[in-house]
Amino acid sequence: MKKILILFFILLGRTTSYSAPHPAVATSALTSPDKGLFWSRAGFLLKTSSLDWKADLQRSQPEQVTYLRNPPNQSSHQGRSASSSTSSASYIVRTELLKQDMTLETYAKRWMKDYSNYGFDVLGSQSYEKGALKGLIIDVEHKKSFQQLRQVIFIKNKRVALLTCADDKKMFLKTLEKCSESMKSFEWTSVPIKP
Repeated sequence: MKKILILFFILLGRTTSYSAPHPAVATSALTSPDKGLFWSRAGFLLKTSSLDWKADLQRSQPEQVTYLRNPPNQSSHQGRSASSSTSSASYIVRTELLKQDMTLETYAKRWMKDYSNYGFDVLGSQSYEKGALKGLIIDVEHKKSFQQLRQVIFIKNKRVALLTCADDKKMFLKTLEKCSESMKSFEWTSVPIKP
């Protein structure tokens, strides 16, 4: 009987070792950025399974997760096409907590002035609405590095979510299709989780 109880607790430990201290928080294996579902402590849900990329946990920080099509130490023979093996695609999910309430337009204007200082030309911007969700889409390209990117900004209750999709200009439209699937899945959830 004692052996059965020990075996039971060992097996129970194995089945629960991937669980989080609280259901569906960022530390859960079920909502890990690397597993395709990103539930941020900043209070939003984002599906990343459409990317078929890997989260680069070395570049990631508590307020930012970076996805790369070709993470370092991954060769193209692992199921990636030859065209994607030459791509420098990245998808960055960044969060910020503002000190004061700010409109989406005010927040964007604050940064749009700086794009040219970093060598970017703004190709255009437009509002995005999906039900009650409001966002701003900004398309930019780098003058010298042949990089193009799309940023989508969402703000709610002093919380900012900034989603950035980037790739070489030649590959950008194809990459943007994948990023857009994830970007469209964005939704604010309840109150952010306190660390």
